[in-house]
Amino acid sequence: SLLIKEMAAVQELCQARGIKADIDKALRCSCIREFDGALLVPSYGFQNVDEYYRQQSSGHVLKDVVTPLLCLNNDDDPFIPDKLPDAAGNIALNGPRANVIAARTKRGGHLGWLQGWSGDSWMREIMLQFSKAVLELVAQGVMPTVPPALRRESH
Repeated sequence: SLLIKEMAAVQELCQARGIKADIDKALRCSCIREFDGALLVPSYGFQNVDEYYRQQSSGHVLKDVVTPLLCLNNDDDPFIPDKLPDAAGNIALNGPRANVIAARTKRGGHLGWLQGWSGDSWMREIMLQFSKAVLELVAQGVMPTVPPALRRESH
């Protein structure tokens, strides 16, 4: 596999940078969490996988979003935990900002949302529709072109 083929280069890179990643353990992993713990956690200096996931997740910064954001997730994503879309939904519904929209589908894989055998993704169409809707709100004056939190006061 590609991973096994490139592991020698990864091991050399880790040794050159003084990273104590367990390459052999990474090759024996049976799930993403184990792989992250063996390779990514030590590579980035985290104490454990939970700390790595907590820091790398966008869940803790969604409350600070000032521009319109569509969080699109699905039930069969193998990488994103079920809690993140729920966190986005909570912020969208109950947070101090109304510019986070959480949408969830039953299927989609990881960044996929493929339709048919062509490999086309319907995610592009959703994003275009979302962008057009935001631009329409700006044109109608309902939404400012620059969010208040990002405006510089002119003197």
